Amino acid sequence: MGNSPDKDKPKEPEPPKEPGLFGQLSNGYDQLVNAIIRPPRAQYQESQLGPSEFSFVGKQFRRSDFDVVNPRGMNLKCSHWEPVERPMTELPCVIYMHGNSSCRVEAVTVLSSLLSGGMTVLAMDFAGSGLSDGEYVSLGYYEKDDLAAVVDHLRQSGSVSTLGLWGRSMGAATALQHGDRDPSIAGMVIDSGFTSLEVLSKELVDMARNQGHTIPGFAVSIAMSMIKSSVKKKAKFKVEDLNPIAHVDRCFIPAIFVHGREDNFIAPHHSEEMHQHYAGDKQLMLVDGDHNSARPGYILDTASIFLHNALRVDDACCPDLGLEHQVAAGLPPWRQSGGRAQGVAGGFLHSMEYESFESVEMPGQEVQSSPAKESVASEVQMMVDMGMDAEQAENALLMNHGNVDLALAYLFEHQADITKPPPVYTDTEEPDATEQEPNPSTAPDTQPAPSHDDQSEAPL
Repeated sequence: MGNSPDKDKPKEPEPPKEPGLFGQLSNGYDQLVNAIIRPPRAQYQESQLGPSEFSFVGKQFRRSDFDVVNPRGMNLKCSHWEPVERPMTELPCVIYMHGNSSCRVEAVTVLSSLLSGGMTVLAMDFAGSGLSDGEYVSLGYYEKDDLAAVVDHLRQSGSVSTLGLWGRSMGAATALQHGDRDPSIAGMVIDSGFTSLEVLSKELVDMARNQGHTIPGFAVSIAMSMIKSSVKKKAKFKVEDLNPIAHVDRCFIPAIFVHGREDNFIAPHHSEEMHQHYAGDKQLMLVDGDHNSARPGYILDTASIFLHNALRVDDACCPDLGLEHQVAAGLPPWRQSGGRAQGVAGGFLHSMEYESFESVEMPGQEVQSSPAKESVASEVQMMVDMGMDAEQAENALLMNHGNVDLALAYLFEHQADITKPPPVYTDTEEPDATEQEPNPSTAPDTQPAPSHDDQSEAPL
């Protein structure tokens, strides 16, 4: 019997089958898990940290690189920038902490502001980041122990006096989780922090759905269970145990909270909620930009002035006490022109003033007449939005020729009433008329605490 002609024909390819529920979830949740514990790892050369020795504001500085071993036995790559000629044995130091897919190179953008303010700067690659050991990051869960190891190293070295923390994203979460167990930290800058990983993970699931990832609406709870299971299996911690907001009501270190208004990875409400519940002196600064936007110069300067005061930096530590050099905030110190200041420093220029600000005159500067009140109205509003008293802000601006940076420095130096800022409202919200001013007699007797080009970072 012959073969049927139909049997000799090649079979038509079957259309691809729609993935089942588990398949749809896997397509999306794998990417979310990686965004949490294994974002793209920053690759860099040590040359990107700048020269090992350089001149800045008329002084010589050096960078020393070394390893610190964390409690899990992993080597952490660290860099410490400090003056070659130390004015005293122990110098104040700020530890800068990077985001989840970044590295210690991120600290380069804050060096000029901090070094010119008389502080040394230490930055590290967290475990699982940059050139340090480790496969996964944990968004602050294990990083807080990395930080503790670095703090112990600095204190045992006998080379540092007061310590401050400046963290962004994952680094911000790390600072908050360390602060309540180490009250000797003098001040913290918390940029783009998050309240809890569980809340953030749910928001990432929603964001993934909005961006077209195949996570059915009714399966979000299943996706969350899969994310938690995968994180625990790979990175060895529970998502629900990473809860920075649980630390803020018992942390009394003066702190500035900074957040980008257009941040759609970690929404601004995270910083707003943590600021609301924070126990110590606090300041909230919402700025234009998203999660990875470079912070404007006035934010870098304001944060540096705050840390300078919180760390009680001695005048002898300040390399340019006479303000002879202009410094562009955000520009690496070895790329600064080093020229003498001409006119009033402002915008992205250096604004770290330490002496009497009523009559600051710089070389080659013509004394300007005081501006009219109407001409500083927008600057007054900007400072009010930062939490300043309107009358104090206006007076400081008029004394300093309308320059916001100089006015801020004046208020910090004179310890103006900036520790209890007004609530932050959206454009459509109005203040509650029933809100009462805090009783000054019950305010804590602590230092006033008001409030960078991040490498492009995964959504955390």
